Amino acid sequence: MRRIKRSYGKARIQKSRPSTQKGTFYTAQAFIIDGQILSTSLKLLGKDTTWIRQVLQANNIANIKDVFFAQIDEQGNIYIDKRKDDHNIE
Repeated sequence: MRRIKRSYGKARIQKSRPSTQKGTFYTAQAFIIDGQILSTSLKLLGKDTTWIRQVLQANNIANIKDVFFAQIDEQGNIYIDKRKDDHNIE
């Protein structure tokens, strides 16, 4: 079961365990920076672009260019920071 927290354009998915296919990772690993996929990070995580599309879709993000930063931590929690927040701050 997944819980999603949203706050100021950021989404966080919490899972009970890491879901790596190629082993264990011990530190947080960025996989998107400034709208660009970090292919080396994906390989380390045992993930692919299909997984990224699924993560973005689950968080209502249509375009990877809308993502400023995304990472997964050692517990499998995903943190996404979008370029632009969904609401105005005065």
